This record gives sequence, structure tokens and C-alpha cells, in this order.
Amino acid sequence: MSQGRPPSQSPKESARPGSFKVGRVAGVPVYISYSWIIVAAFISFTFAGSIDALIPGLGNAKWIGAVTFVVLFYLSVFLHEAAHTLVAKALGMRVVSIVLHFFGGFSEMAGESRSPWRSFAVAVAGPVVSIALGLVYFLSPAVREAHPLVSLVIWQLGVSNLFVGVFNLLPGMPLDGGHILEAFIWGVTRRRHLGGLVAGWAGRLLAVAVLLAPLAWSYHRGSTADLALVVWGFLLAGMLWMGATASLRSAKVRQVLPSLTARNLARSAIGVPYDVPVSELVNRAVQSGVHAVVLLDHDGQPTGLVSEAALEAVPPERRPWVAASAVSRTLEEGLMVPDDLSGEALLHRLSGTVSSEYLVIDRLGVVVGVLSARDVNAAFA
Repeated sequence: MSQGRPPSQSPKESARPGSFKVGRVAGVPVYISYSWIIVAAFISFTFAGSIDALIPGLGNAKWIGAVTFVVLFYLSVFLHEAAHTLVAKALGMRVVSIVLHFFGGFSEMAGESRSPWRSFAVAVAGPVVSIALGLVYFLSPAVREAHPLVSLVIWQLGVSNLFVGVFNLLPGMPLDGGHILEAFIWGVTRRRHLGGLVAGWAGRLLAVAVLLAPLAWSYHRGSTADLALVVWGFLLAGMLWMGATASLRSAKVRQVLPSLTARNLARSAIGVPYDVPVSELVNRAVQSGVHAVVLLDHDGQPTGLVSEAALEAVPPERRPWVAASAVSRTLEEGLMVPDDLSGEALLHRLSGTVSSEYLVIDRLGVVVGVLSARDVNAAFA
């Protein structure tokens, strides 16, 4: 039950591997992972066994009760994620998708919240809905007055939703409680990356606790560990550990972001006429000791950027016969980057027009150099 994505990625709706689309909520596509079907079937089978033990003699009705529980439970999970989505959209954030998978679901955001209170509001919305649903189910008169099978299903829905809500409030990434912890530290210290680091490490500790919990419980009871609980604990701990690790990486990226400016990352470049052969272009670059080339028109104005990858793809024996324009990309507005752009603003600008090279210019429009996507990636690495 988490939200967010690295700031360097741009929103784009496309087919998600391993899932299928079932609809939209407030314009946001909703996907269900194929893994959900397997786990839904497993939960139905397990719960049917519990029904048979608690209310014997129901026959096939136990399967109806089990399937009904699974459908309503995952509908509750969907409402949990829809709450994240609706609050995020209300606060002006873009949501890429809602995905339901075998451990619940997540809402995928485009970019990141710009303030701690917005991050807090989005994170807390899901658990609030789950806890509210749990109380509605748990306190429903049907728990006491309906048919025993209906009462059991509703009671179990109440318990399950309360568990989902409370568990997601635990202060560790990638749970909602981890985002709440990050927002709190961010708001107090004004250093979001510090909040991310603390919440990320808390998530790792939580993963270890989840892994050990089934073993500690069996030791406390003096019995053999339940294999099913151990397996589920291992899977859940693995998911938490990977999510916490991803959060730590994002926090380190945020720490580095402010120091990354287009001017500092730009390569020195030379300008050459667009119609010279590639061999001449390479000779001039070598003589000048630079690793970037800007193509100029007959008036000396920048008209294109030489692609490093395209240049490397031309065999040396063909370079005298290939024009420089053949290994370049025509200069357009999205490829021109102000030299004082830095941090998340720089990444956002680059993600708007995907390219391997960008022209860096100052406020007067004078060329400062060429920014290579490889250099940007290397700076983050």
C-alpha cells in the first residue's frame, strides 16, 4: 500500500507486464496483477477450510462464502488505494495507475509531493479508509444477527481491514507509515532526504521483524513453526526489504540532486558546419580535446547536436563519405537547457524531451556546452 516513484521517471500509461487493465478511477487506470489471481485462489481455499471447521455441514456454501470474502476484501484494498489516488489528485499531483497485486496494491505517482503535509495527507488516506471499513464491518449488526456464514465473512472482513489499516501505519518504507514518518522528519528538519533515510532503514528493520515473527511466535508457544506462516513471512519480509532499499536509493538521489546543475555537468563543445563529413568532425573534436559537437548552419547558429551513439556506429572507413548531419539530431526547444537549471527541475526538463544529448545555454542564449544523458546517469550512480 505505497505511493511514489523516483523523480527522474515520467508518467506514461502503457501495458503493464504481468497484469491486465480492469477500468479507471478519476481517469487513473486500474490494473490487476496475474499473481493476484493465484493468491486469491489460495486465500479462498484456506478460508473455505476455516469455514468448514467453524461451521461444519455447509457443503458448497463454504466456497461461496470464501470467494465472497476474497472479492470484498480486495474491493476494500482497492478503496484503500483509491483513497490515495483521490487525495493526491485533489492536491494537484499526477497519478499514473493503481495496481492490485498478491500483497495488496499500490498507487503509482508521477513525480513527488512538493511539501511534507501533502505527502502526509496522501499517505494517511489509505489506512484511514481501511480502518473505517474495518470498524463498519466489525461493528455491523449482521455480525451478530445474520446467518452464521454471513456473520463469519463480515467479521473476518472487519478483522482483515483493521489489520491492513494498522499494519500500513507501521513506520517503515514502503508502507504508508514510512511515508508518514518521512513527511514528519521532512517537515521538522526541512531535509526530505533525511526523512527518506530514516524511514528506509526503519523499513529494513521492520522486514527483519516480519521475517522473525513466525519463529518467535512458535518459540513462545513451545510448538513447531507453522510452515505457511514462515513462507508468508519470508515473502512479505522480502517485499518490505526491497521497498525499503528502493526508498534508501531515492533518498540518496534527493541528497545529491541540489548539487547537480546543467552547467557543472555540461561537456565542453565545439561547433562545426553541418555539411562537413564525419571524418572531419572527428578530427576537429580530437584536435580541440572535446567530447561534444554542435552543428552550425551557414550563419553560424546551432542547428543540431551530434549523437555520440550514432557517431560510434559509423565505421571508420565510411566516415569520409557520411555527412555530419547524418549522425545528429535537429535542435528543438526541448533540447535546449538553461545552464542554471539544477536538481529535480533539471531532471523534469530532461524527461520532457528524451535524448542522449542536450544543448546547454546561458540566459543570453550563448552556448555553454553539451549535456550528455550518460553523464547525468553517471552522476547519480
